[in-house]
Amino acid sequence: MRSNRLEIKPVEEVPDWKKVLKSDFYLAFPLILLVILLAVVRWSPAKAGFWSIVSLVAVAQVKKSTRMDLKKFLDSLEKGAYDALQVAVICSLAGVMIAMLSLTGLGIRISSLLLLLSGGKMAALLIITMIAGLILGMGMTTSSVYIILSVLVAPALIQMDVPALAAHMFTFYFGILSAITPPVAVASYAAASVVKDNPMKLGFAAWKVGIPGYIIPYMFLYNPELLLIGNIPNIILVTILALIATYFMAISIEGFYKSEINVIGRILIFAGAVLLIKPGLISGAIGIVLASSILLPQYIKDKKKQIA
Repeated sequence: MRSNRLEIKPVEEVPDWKKVLKSDFYLAFPLILLVILLAVVRWSPAKAGFWSIVSLVAVAQVKKSTRMDLKKFLDSLEKGAYDALQVAVICSLAGVMIAMLSLTGLGIRISSLLLLLSGGKMAALLIITMIAGLILGMGMTTSSVYIILSVLVAPALIQMDVPALAAHMFTFYFGILSAITPPVAVASYAAASVVKDNPMKLGFAAWKVGIPGYIIPYMFLYNPELLLIGNIPNIILVTILALIATYFMAISIEGFYKSEINVIGRILIFAGAVLLIKPGLISGAIGIVLASSILLPQYIKDKKKQIA
């Protein structure tokens, strides 16, 4: 049995998914019902959520191990209300900020302000747009994030000759990433209520794990093929290179592959990932060589240990 850095349960201790699915498959019914009610029947989220919860209580009565008596039912209602308060508070505070942008008229001028602050430089505009997307997306639903950012932020990128689809995906992606970006990180508050942990601690942990995802929107701009724009061979090639770049970025952030990686090694792998963001024949080859010079020796060493 091999050890692992994060002390995650080894494969031998993980339950067999086939056995779990066979014995508890019915517990997936409320989730399936929720999706159907929202996507097919098109009920409101509140109505669909209510009947999904009702179905959850019903299916819980199938087995004795999951059956709920009156006390458990009342306790679950109390716990649900308490956990929801944490998310409601952070969402309401984020809503105050959005309301301020609307009432002051600042929201209407954001696009022109972004262009002014960037000084007409694309790199600066992208960074400023990223920050604006992360701030404006705080505590909002997916549809709300896109509606606001597509009106306030995306036009600034389009004025810099960025393809419309890439501009909208860039802003939308960072709006969604705001859910794991401190200090709000609304998703961490929802997770904290489940695992009973510090929401800010979870927020920073999620942000660290998700850092590689922050380079993907930049890939949209330099590689429209990721948005299925272009011929099929280029789409396949760019997608593969993007996956490799994200993989390298994750390793450099975590500082671990088969074993610990020193600072210099992490910098080289990070540089390799950056060179793959805008792939060219030379830059892509250099990026892969830089990262492989650190990762390949670890891979070979690990293989030798397994054989021995």
